[in-house]
Amino acid sequence: MHLGLPLIHSIKHHFGRLQGFGSNFAKAMLNDSSRLQGFGYNFVKAMLNESSRLQGFGSNFVSATLYAALLLSAGTLLVGCKKNITVRQEVYREDAENGIARNMLATTGSGYSINQLVRPFGGSNVIGNFNNTVLTISIDTLPPHNMIYLSMDFYTHDKWEGNRVGLPGIVDVWNIRINGQYQLSTNFSNVAEQGQAYPEWIGSSVPAPARSNAADTQLPGFCLWDNRSNGSTRYRIAFSRPHTEGKLLVQMNDALQGSSCEKSWSIDNVYIEAITN
Repeated sequence: MHLGLPLIHSIKHHFGRLQGFGSNFAKAMLNDSSRLQGFGYNFVKAMLNESSRLQGFGSNFVSATLYAALLLSAGTLLVGCKKNITVRQEVYREDAENGIARNMLATTGSGYSINQLVRPFGGSNVIGNFNNTVLTISIDTLPPHNMIYLSMDFYTHDKWEGNRVGLPGIVDVWNIRINGQYQLSTNFSNVAEQGQAYPEWIGSSVPAPARSNAADTQLPGFCLWDNRSNGSTRYRIAFSRPHTEGKLLVQMNDALQGSSCEKSWSIDNVYIEAITN
């Protein structure tokens, strides 16, 4: 609805009663801004188009009215912009430096709980080291949102062999799921001659070289290769995905071929946001 010109004509018609309004009229318009915002821009255009004929009304009245209209127009623009603002809220952060891994539970493939989740590594603490383990992060209450963002450091320790097929005819696997849905199923390699799937999913047509997309390759091993300066590799894993549920369940698990001394994994610096856009 375009109210600009009809309002001008009405003002002109009732000039005798409006002549003394001046700044009070502008204040009144601002007080009614919630009802006037819808025609802010058209009203300003109309006032400018009619300004030559309105000069006779008194410069104070015209100035005050134009000022109020400009403010209303700006208010309309601001209200419109606010609808497109992305809101990011931190809901979880854990670096395990205090020796605790909050909201985490780890169980073995046989279903036994792992009590010690935090261990020293590389001059800091990590959450690990795991082999044939399911690690779960549970956040029970999230604010309203439509996406989540997760980032973390992921470590592969010792002799990960990527796409090498071992006994009984399968490769090493590492998975991460969000509320039961797979985010990634992949593998990693610390052996130069063996390619890996990461950063793609297992089964990608062209394997990536060992340690592809790594953030740090000069880290000591955890057990088998603890005497090597490149026995572990750190990756920075980060992603966002649609999510609206009030509870968040992050699950990581592996199917590694070999003992925990031969190959294992850890995480650190876990950060999660709830996003509304």
